[in-house]
Amino acid sequence: MASGDVQSALRFVVGCALVYVLFALFGQFMSFTSLVFHGAQVSRAASAAQHKQQARLEIESRLKKMNALRLLADSSHDLRCEERSSSWSYVCSFAPTPKTSGTRVQFGVIVDSTGTVRELSSFSPVGTDIAPPRNPTTDR
Repeated sequence: MASGDVQSALRFVVGCALVYVLFALFGQFMSFTSLVFHGAQVSRAASAAQHKQQARLEIESRLKKMNALRLLADSSHDLRCEERSSSWSYVCSFAPTPKTSGTRVQFGVIVDSTGTVRELSSFSPVGTDIAPPRNPTTDR
């Protein structure tokens, strides 16, 4: 084999090795970026879940402070609220007579964009429909 043929073969082998290394590095880079982006998405989802939890706890606290319905300030009534996507911002439930019955009742709460409680529904047993809001155009 001539010296030129050996150099051409050597260039070809080195070029193939270089292409292989570049593809391997590119694959590692793509794995790294997908890991970073996935971590950011998980972080945003966790942050959103934490914000919803804080908002729910804030509504429960606000209802207790307002002593809404003259029952909720007493912690034995076990007030619990859940965010909803229906016509009510939250649906809350509590035990009106915790010492004599385990029955819970529920009511709807409309909260505007500033966090102010705008409307409370009448009570209904947990698991039944809540009456629609009187003012469905309330800013949420």
